Amino acid sequence: MYLNDTEFEEVIRKYQDQSARGLMFKPDLARMLNYKDCNNLSNDFKFEGKKWERLKAVENLASRLPIERGLYMFVWTPSLEFLFADESPSHKLSWVLYVGKAGVENGTRDTFKDRYKSDYKGKVGTDPKKIWDKFDERKSRDQLLTRYLTLRPLEYWYLPIRDLNYLQTLETRLLKLLNPPLNTQHAGHKVHPVKTSPAF
Repeated sequence: MYLNDTEFEEVIRKYQDQSARGLMFKPDLARMLNYKDCNNLSNDFKFEGKKWERLKAVENLASRLPIERGLYMFVWTPSLEFLFADESPSHKLSWVLYVGKAGVENGTRDTFKDRYKSDYKGKVGTDPKKIWDKFDERKSRDQLLTRYLTLRPLEYWYLPIRDLNYLQTLETRLLKLLNPPLNTQHAGHKVHPVKTSPAF
């Protein structure tokens, strides 16, 4: 059930003194440090003349989303703000939690609107006390999304892309670069500890 801001703040007040398991953000440093690679990806996002759109992620957001395909991300934007002495614009931190794509195998119903309605509507903005539940490292993608899409303020960023073949390529590149903590279906690029056994 979606909580309004007052209900959300009341839950946070009740649980704020208990420690919650943190999210692990592990971007690929070698890729992030590669200026040309990052610049190329930024330019590749512009290849169809579209720009990223950014909306507040709420339960009924699907009604405002287009019937188009492309890339999308859930981005957590805490209200911590930094003001600078040189009068440049203030800066807020943000973290990409999840990267996905709408548009698979020429499906006629796999659009931003459809995907949000079917996969995220019941998870965004629900009771955040799930964040304090005991954590199982083997949680599925759906369980992770149910747990962490309760974070606020949460934004939904999307970029329409008509070329579905290129859509897959851009998603893969973005996943490898950012390594978002809620993505499990493309976990091949993530580093997992290797168990060792004694030789004798």
